[in-house]
Amino acid sequence: MFEINPTVTFEEIYTRHVELIKKQSEADYHAFHSKEVVRRCKDMVARVKRLGYAPGFADAQFPDSEQTSEQPVIADLRYKIDDAYAKKFCWDDKDKAKVEESESLPSLSATSSACVPDQNQSQNPREARFHFDPNTEQHLIASKAGKLYSDDPEIRKYYHQRYRLFSKLDEGIIMDREGWFSVTPEAIAEHIADRVVRHNISVVVDAFTGVGGNAIQFALKEAHVIAIDMDPVRLKCARQNAIVYGVEDYIHFICADFFSVAATWQANPKTAPKVDAVFLSPPWGGPSYLKSKEFDLETGCTPNGVHIFDASLKISPNIAYFLPRNTKVSQLIELSMRAKSRLEIEQSSLNTKIKTITAYYGKLAYR
Repeated sequence: MFEINPTVTFEEIYTRHVELIKKQSEADYHAFHSKEVVRRCKDMVARVKRLGYAPGFADAQFPDSEQTSEQPVIADLRYKIDDAYAKKFCWDDKDKAKVEESESLPSLSATSSACVPDQNQSQNPREARFHFDPNTEQHLIASKAGKLYSDDPEIRKYYHQRYRLFSKLDEGIIMDREGWFSVTPEAIAEHIADRVVRHNISVVVDAFTGVGGNAIQFALKEAHVIAIDMDPVRLKCARQNAIVYGVEDYIHFICADFFSVAATWQANPKTAPKVDAVFLSPPWGGPSYLKSKEFDLETGCTPNGVHIFDASLKISPNIAYFLPRNTKVSQLIELSMRAKSRLEIEQSSLNTKIKTITAYYGKLAYR
């Protein structure tokens, strides 16, 4: 830049440098995640082969992760700036000390007392209020979670990606703390709904509905949804969120234990609803599931993931099981043997990163 324009300023050099670094970072980030997605796909196929099964996915179908740019974004750069020029833009030691001192002061942002949930609120389902009151339950309003969880790094990560969870988040979406890391990202939930609501499937049971991310997408496909959750606060969130998306009339909410509901329907088949498919997304034990090399259905899910599947079979043979990306493939195959059913395992990628898998059984499996 000096050769082209001898009067160029330091600010102009720095601005150009930032642009080049940003472009290179974006290129490196994309290349890294492209290779990571391919690696995880190949790992899944290898796990299936080790179990003695032939995967329905050929090596030629893998995307090419070795693609490189024709020219590097940044050439071999060298800087020659004389000391007199550099000192002009350096901080004085006293100024630097003042800045460091100000950064070390405690944060002045404090959570408003109006946003703190009442710890004495009864959790008895008979006493629970399913109507959302924005005046007394501000702690559930998702758009205000940035302040409420300002000191919670675990939730702050999900808050930064809030519009991937609900595109209408600012229009009245509500969630409790667990809802932030348990709700299915909207793009993935929409895709699963596309897969499930077909082949004359019109009644879907969402066995662990949480704050309603999946139930809403099923309803948007005009399926009738039976949303079950034993937590009255989370079910209240699901009901309010369904109102935001305008699908509350398509969803029937039941505050109960899924096992109890399944047993009741099995004991009274004449009065039980005709269910076409069951969607399962049980609690995975929080974000800690990624720390394990493999996710175990029996010990990782709460309650036991195998027992959940067995209870679902009593309702319908068509099951979609939403699980962590590192779930044991051998266990998913064992479930297909229990059900005497086809099995399809689908990996879901979001923002060039594999997030989850969905195991489809019965006629939900791809033919």
